[in-house]
Amino acid sequence: MTRTRPGDATPSSPGTAGPAGIPHTRPHPGLGPDGPGLPTEYRVYRWGWAPHGLATRRQLRAEGLRPNGQEPRAEIRWRRGRRVAYLYAVADAAPKRIATPAQLVALGEAMRVRRTCPVCGRDVGYCLPRRWGTCLDCHDTPSWRSAA
Repeated sequence: MTRTRPGDATPSSPGTAGPAGIPHTRPHPGLGPDGPGLPTEYRVYRWGWAPHGLATRRQLRAEGLRPNGQEPRAEIRWRRGRRVAYLYAVADAAPKRIATPAQLVALGEAMRVRRTCPVCGRDVGYCLPRRWGTCLDCHDTPSWRSAA
């Protein structure tokens, strides 16, 4: 006799068993490390087993969509449950919002400030490391050389 835990799918359930009768979905209580704001029960899928019609935030973004405030419908877990990705319904997703020209100008200015070294005043082409606050050339140059 095979023992099952509450919430485990049985191999005889249609559409719930994976290869060799291993269940690939289970109800999730919505409590614990996932946070109390999630639905009380939703599906957990293994990597590569998510059904069509559900997508991660990154997949929605690649299609030009956003979750539109909906709660996750399911999740994918991999690496023995240490990694998780939430799944959203594609049918309920909305188109991404487009930034206004003023927002794009402000973002460009903010990025220019992050790339400008305060010591030498150059736009170095990369965001300055917050650890040093200067470009790598100024950081590598000893202060006694620049003072001479």
